[in-house]
Parts: sequence; C-alpha cells; structure tokens
Amino acid sequence: MIELKTKTSEVTVFRDGARVTRTGEIELERGRHDIVIRGLSRTVSYDSVRVNGLGNVTLLNLTLEPESAAATDRDRIQELKEQLRGLERDRGQLNDEIKRHKLRESQLVRLAQSTSFALGKRFAHSDAEPETIGAIADGMRRELTALRKRIRECEVELRRVEDKIKAVEESLEQISFEDDVVRRMAVLLRLEVPKKCKLDLGITYQVGRAWWTPRYDVNLTVDAAHVKHIAMVTNQTDEDWTDVILSVSTASARPVEIVEPKPFYITRFVPRPPAAPSPMAKKMMRALAAPAPEEAEKAEEQPEAEPMDELGAEVKEEFGGIVTYRVPGTVTIQSEETPKPVTLIERRLDSKRYYFWNAAESEFAVVAEKVTNGDSTLLPGAAKVFADGEYVGESELELIAPHEEFDIGTRTAHDIRVEKKLLSQETEKAGLRGKRRRSYSYELIVKNFAGTEIDMEVMDRIPHSSSEKIRVTLGDTSVKYDKMELGVITWHLKVPPDQEQRIKYGFEVEWERDVTVVPPLP
Repeated sequence: MIELKTKTSEVTVFRDGARVTRTGEIELERGRHDIVIRGLSRTVSYDSVRVNGLGNVTLLNLTLEPESAAATDRDRIQELKEQLRGLERDRGQLNDEIKRHKLRESQLVRLAQSTSFALGKRFAHSDAEPETIGAIADGMRRELTALRKRIRECEVELRRVEDKIKAVEESLEQISFEDDVVRRMAVLLRLEVPKKCKLDLGITYQVGRAWWTPRYDVNLTVDAAHVKHIAMVTNQTDEDWTDVILSVSTASARPVEIVEPKPFYITRFVPRPPAAPSPMAKKMMRALAAPAPEEAEKAEEQPEAEPMDELGAEVKEEFGGIVTYRVPGTVTIQSEETPKPVTLIERRLDSKRYYFWNAAESEFAVVAEKVTNGDSTLLPGAAKVFADGEYVGESELELIAPHEEFDIGTRTAHDIRVEKKLLSQETEKAGLRGKRRRSYSYELIVKNFAGTEIDMEVMDRIPHSSSEKIRVTLGDTSVKYDKMELGVITWHLKVPPDQEQRIKYGFEVEWERDVTVVPPLP
C-alpha cells in the first residue's frame, strides 16, 4: 500500500455543502499498485468521489473506507491514557493522605481537650508541675500546626493534579476516547501501470458541515447604494482549507424534487369531552408560561469606514439563475466553529433618498433610501448599513428579485426640522338642534436644512367615525393632499434647500346630544 500525500487545492462552497479538490503527484513503477489517500472529512458523501489525472495509468477500482482514531492517533491516545492513570493514582494517594491527617487532627483536638481537663484537675490538687503541663500543651500545639500545614500542602497539590486530569481528559475528548470512532476517511485506489511514469492525480468529493450565508455592507449616498456582498463561510469538516482557490456558489448541494400537492380533506367538527392534562403536559404548560430570560443588550460598535480598493470576485451566472463567485488569489479557512468573512463583489445600485413624517404620532422625521436592485438576486442576509460613510445600524434583507425596489437605512433625519401646532380649538354646546360641535385647526411645518431639495411624505390623521350619529368633516387645506383614507391624510412635498413648507388644515366633529364619543376627543 502506497500513501499518496495530497493538498487541498480548490474548494467550492454551496449554501449547504462544499466540493473539495485535492491534488498530488507520485512516481509509479510498472505493475499494479494500491494507493491510499488519507485525511478526508468524515462528512464526505460516499458516491461523490471522482478521480482524474495525467499519466499513463488505468484505474481498476476505487473504494472509500473509514479511518479510526486507533490508526491515526494510537500513540497519542495511549500516551494520554497513561498520563491519566498516573494522575489518578496521585489523586488517590493525596486524598488518602489528607484523610489520615484530618483523622489525626481530630484525635489530637479531642486528646488536647481531655488532657487539658485532666491536667487542670491535677494542677488544682498540686499533683502536676506547671512546667510539665506547658510542655505537654506545646507538644500537642506543634503537632497540630505541622498537621494542618501538611493538609494545606496536600490540598494545593490535589487541586494541581485535578487541573492536570481535566486537561488530559479534554485532550482525549478532542481526539476521541474510543479507538473505533471514525474521524477521517480514506480513498483506496487500485491502478494498473504499463510502464514507469509520473502520475499527477486529482480527487474531487462532496462534504457536509460546510456552508455560507450572505452578509452585506451597504453604504448609502444621495443617489446610489454601494452594496458589498460578503460570504460568511463556515468550515466544520475537520479539514483545513489552506491556500485554496475558493469559489462560492448560490446552488444547493441537496437534491431538489417536484412535490405535487396532496388532497386536503375537511369535515365537520365533532367536539370531544376535555381530557385532564397529564403531569408531563402540566409541566410543559408551566414551562411555556414562564417568562423568557431577557437577552443582554449588545453594545454597538461604530466601525470606521476606510477607503480602499478591493479586488472583486469573478462572477459566473449559470443555468437557472445560479451564480458562482470565484474569489481572487488564495484563501485559508480553518475547520472551526466561527465563520470567516470573504468579500465577493461590490455593486452600485440606483437609489433615491426620501423623508417621512408621521405627524400624528412623532415629533421627528425619518429618512430612508429606496434602492432598485440590479440584474442579480439578493439572497436573504444581515446587512450593516452606512450613510455617507457613517454607521447607521443593522438590517435584515429579505429575498430581493432582480430590478425589485426595497427600502433600507431608515434613520432619524437630523437635517430637517418638523413641528405640529394646534392653532385653535372651539367647542359649541348643544343648541336648538340638539347637536354638539368641536372644531380644530392645525399647522404642520417642515424646515429643510439638507442643502438640497428633498422629497417628503407627510401623514397626519383626523378622527374617523364608525357611527351614523357622529360626523367628522375635513375643512380646507392650504396644500392639496394626495390621499385620505379612514381619516389618514397623506401629502407629498418637495421642499427646496433652506426653505420651509407649511400645511394648514382643520376639521369639525359633530354628534348628537345624547351620544358619548369614545375615545374622548382631545
């Protein structure tokens, strides 16, 4: 059996898997040879292994077999187990010694108490000299002091040994306790070589426990959104990808099938008598009713945008809208829990900045961008949003189709000021007609300090009556509104720079004398 050393040279990461290519070369003599390639991930798909190469050889057979920890880590596991046995012996001896010393300590304490009482009686009857009593007490005190010092030393040494045991157990757990636990896979090849040659071999296979998720950095300017596409690549295959050519694909490694709908049956409901909940059900209901623990708030970091040029990935669009990004240069992604960010491309999308003010409920306006997507689909993912290079916050993008419009970057508008004023309020008590009236007039003020003309949507509301005995009438408005529905009024404004726009409007509410309006009018 000849072992062929290979290097991972190329990886394509899908949304739920990866395709790995390894390469290696070997000199082979004439004849039949069995070649083994070790170290493949245990998540390799058995029917995905493909072999190709350059060389005058014939592939006779290919099999995929598991390697065990005994084959790959036998010496290391044996060494750790011997260390663990020695440390456990030391721990047992220290525990025994501490027990002996503590037993002797308790015996000395009881002996000192009884001796003190006996000597005290003898001293009272002049049967013992003071020097004798002091010598006995000093001897017991010295022995107690020495015992307690040794107990402390043993306890310190015991903690040190237990720390070492914990470290050895963690190392054993990392490389697997059991000898037969599969950690790696091996490919076995049988080759027929007609004459001595050099073989350049490539092996390609699919693995699980690898995926990527989209993330975006979006920098918003007055007329454009600069969207940086980032792939958060996760590699948990137990294979390190070192200096590989990396591609990221929007395809899925899982099979897709057509699923036809099944019949949807309905019938009349026949109630059944309620059954008493089981003890387990009661426990589950109590657990569901318990309040969820509050999550700790994450402090937002204010990242600084550094202007720099980045080389984007090569984009290849395949059949069915699948897109593959080939990252320039080589990339290293270790097998670990933490995803690694990989920059793919940056696109410039057309956008339009617009302002919005809900005058009925807010004392400030907000600003956002309406962005038009380009020719490619934007996959769902988290987005860090910047406005003119300043960090705004985070958002979540849903699936956005080509050329679809979407809103992003909603934030407080600091470059305009808004104000709502109550100009008048009058109440007319019920007269001969038996009706009461109350009238209001308001003024909405928008001041533009943005330095450029702004598009703005202003919304306010007046009461909307659902009773025929209460009537609401909108009076004249100084600016024609675009829409009113159920009492909600919408104006679309264009406000020049360093100018202000005022909207005056009023309304009247009339109701029968015996009617109480709820909720109460302001």
